[in-house]
Amino acid sequence: MRLCAFLRYFGFAFALLVIPAFAAAQQSVTCESNNGNRKYCGNYDYNQVSLQRQISQSTCVQGQSWGVDRGGLWVDRGCRAVFTIGGNWNGGPGGGQNTINCDSNDGRRNYCGNVNNNDQVSLQRQVSQSPCVRGQTWGLDGRGLWVDRGCRGIFSISGWNGGGGSGPGGPGGWWDPNPNDPWPPNGNWHGGNWDRGGACFYKDRNFGGSFICLRRGESKDSLGGYGDDISSIRVFGGARVTVYDDRNYTGARTTTNRDIQDLRNWSVEGKSGHTWNNRISSLRIH
Repeated sequence: MRLCAFLRYFGFAFALLVIPAFAAAQQSVTCESNNGNRKYCGNYDYNQVSLQRQISQSTCVQGQSWGVDRGGLWVDRGCRAVFTIGGNWNGGPGGGQNTINCDSNDGRRNYCGNVNNNDQVSLQRQVSQSPCVRGQTWGLDGRGLWVDRGCRGIFSISGWNGGGGSGPGGPGGWWDPNPNDPWPPNGNWHGGNWDRGGACFYKDRNFGGSFICLRRGESKDSLGGYGDDISSIRVFGGARVTVYDDRNYTGARTTTNRDIQDLRNWSVEGKSGHTWNNRISSLRIH
């Protein structure tokens, strides 16, 4: 009897402590432009907000009919949607939460990446004029994440490691170079919002081979195997990059606001004979 009472008490205490903390870490907010005018729905940071579900007939497109500015989260032009509010998003490779671009450019169903039904998927940002509505124009099935009817979006995947599928990140989640890639990044390229600056990380020297880019304000506390393949860095928009040789922003570190064509020429301070080539384990973009 005493054991049963203890277990009941422990379970109750666990619920009181853990469940509220989890709820505080992530919540949903409904924001509606019912009169077609701009409406604000809470003072949240840009990196905390993602579009979870559109509930209006009017399309919700970030930067056009919804967004985050100094006044907080806003909707406009008839957009009504449910937004996920959580901790700062740490985009890019590796880690517990990642993003994947998935486009239905021909109006037909397209599958993107090695994503399965055990992953937690949410629409972070719609980049098409055609609405992205879960269960109608995007979703998950036995083959993975799909989009349809012209939906083009950026999706947050919790627990996803990039996989090895045919998604737009290429094998392992790297982006494959394209002759039409703009420099510096601009417009809706790979999800847009590049006007704040950022940095791109390349597998080969002289900014060659597959790559991945992060925006200013984004960071990664762990790069997994990605850091073992970074050989050059290109910085744009006045951003600064701080790299660390251990996870969780620990160990030797250094900062640059310039391009590094060959990381073999960038020495690790305090570690004689060591360079940053294939060595970065975590990073921040300022």
